[in-house]
Amino acid sequence: MSGDLVLITGATGLVGFGVLRAALEHGYRLRAAVRSEQKAEIIRSNPTLKGISEDQLSFVIVPDILADGAFDEAVKGVKFILHVASPVPRLDLTGYDDLDAEIVQPAIQGTVGIFKSAQKAGGVQRIVVTSSGAALVPMSAFTGTTDEVVGPDSRGEPLPSPYMNNAQIAYNASKIHALKHAEDFIATEQPGFDAVHIHPVIVLGRNELALKAAEVDNGSLSFAIGPVVGRHHPTPFPLTVTSLTSVALAHVRALDPKVPGNQSYLLANKGDEGYHWDDVKEYAKKHFPKAIEDGTLPNNGSMTGFGIKADVSKTEEILGIREKTFEEMMIEVIGQYVELAAKEKAQ
Repeated sequence: MSGDLVLITGATGLVGFGVLRAALEHGYRLRAAVRSEQKAEIIRSNPTLKGISEDQLSFVIVPDILADGAFDEAVKGVKFILHVASPVPRLDLTGYDDLDAEIVQPAIQGTVGIFKSAQKAGGVQRIVVTSSGAALVPMSAFTGTTDEVVGPDSRGEPLPSPYMNNAQIAYNASKIHALKHAEDFIATEQPGFDAVHIHPVIVLGRNELALKAAEVDNGSLSFAIGPVVGRHHPTPFPLTVTSLTSVALAHVRALDPKVPGNQSYLLANKGDEGYHWDDVKEYAKKHFPKAIEDGTLPNNGSMTGFGIKADVSKTEEILGIREKTFEEMMIEVIGQYVELAAKEKAQ
C-alpha cells in the first residue's frame, strides 16, 4: 500500500530509474540499494526528483551484491522488494569465462541472494523481480523461425555455456537460469513471501538519467534509434518492444496484494502489428523534420527485424496495462535525442 517501505535495486539503470520514479509517484517510500555514494548522488541529483525528501527516498550502500548476505541489512524493515538489478550484455564480453562470470552467474546469485536475505529478515511480503521476455521464448524465436506464441507461462530452455561466445545469448541464459532458481527457491523453501516476475522485452522510452544525446543512443534504445542516426544493423533483430512507462507501472501494480503472487507477467507488443524497424525513419520525418534538415538526424540507417507473437492478455487483465504504439514509443526516444542534441549545440 501507499506509504510502505520498498527496497529497490538497479535504480541507476533505464528500467530501474523508471520503476523508482513510478513507485514514488504512487506514494511508496523507497530505499535504494546502490554500490556507492557516487551512484546515490546520480539518482538524488536527477532533476525529475526535485523536491523528493529523504523520508521518501533513502539509500543503502551495497558494494558487492554477490557477497554472502549482501542484502541482509538492506532488507530490514521493508515490506516489499523491487529487484531490478541484473547484468546487461556488452559487446566487449567474449569467451566462456567472461560470459559466465560477468553475466550469467551474477544474475543467478543476485536474485537468490536477495531472496535469502528476505527470508532471513522476515517481514517481506513480496519480491517483484525484473526478468525478461528472453526467459520465456525458445531460441528459434530469436531467428524468426517459429510461429509459437509466447506467453507468461512459457519458459525458455536452460542454455549451456559457453553460450556460443555471444553476450546477448549469455544474457538470455542469465534470465532463463535466474527465473528457474527463483521459482525453485519459492517451491522448496516456501518463505513467508511470494514473488512476481515482470518480463519486459526491448524497452523504449525517455531515459531520464541521460544528460547527453549519446547516452540516449545506448543499450536497448540504440537498436530503436539506429536507423535515424545513420547506423546499419547487419543482422535481423526481433521487433518486440514495450514502453518504459508500461514496464514501470507493471512493477508498481505488482506490489498490490490483490495481484496474484508467484506469477509471471509479459510486457510486449503482440507481434502482429505489421510495423518494421525502418518505420522509425518515417516517424522522424513526420515529427522531427527540422532535426533532419539541420543534420541532427541523418535518418539514413537501416535495420530489419521480425515480430515474436506474444500473448499479453494476462498483463492487460490483471495489471491493467495497455501498451503504447510503436510510434508513440519512438516519439519519446527520438524526441529526447533531438532535445539533448540541441542543448549540446547551444553550449
